[in-house]
Amino acid sequence: MVELIRVDNEVLWGKLVRSWATGVNHVVPGEPAPKAPETLDELKAQCQKAGIGITIPSFITGLEIVRMPKDKLLLRLPAKELVEQAERDLKASDAKYPIPQYYDNAYGMSLSVPNADERVKLQTCRIGDYSISMCA
Repeated sequence: MVELIRVDNEVLWGKLVRSWATGVNHVVPGEPAPKAPETLDELKAQCQKAGIGITIPSFITGLEIVRMPKDKLLLRLPAKELVEQAERDLKASDAKYPIPQYYDNAYGMSLSVPNADERVKLQTCRIGDYSISMCA
């Protein structure tokens, strides 16, 4: 199964990312905004300070921050081997698509995709969305 990056508090994580993007502290309003981390250790330390548990797979050994310009499309491509492994995983009869908990919370129900072909289709749509998402 593909190891994914996990955070235990999506709202705080979003506030931390907003802080890096805007230069305004959304985690602790009124305090100076944290600067975007330059290393994985800095990322982990900032998450810990903000009260965010983060799990990063062992195969990730570095950090690259990309600030999207407003006037250019940043097209992100996922790692080939992770896409292929995820597709194999999703085709298993007992597979579950890893829908983030905040979707279940927002819709007030547990979302699931019982059909393997539909799980792969959802993965395909999310890859496409991820590749061009402007995160705004």
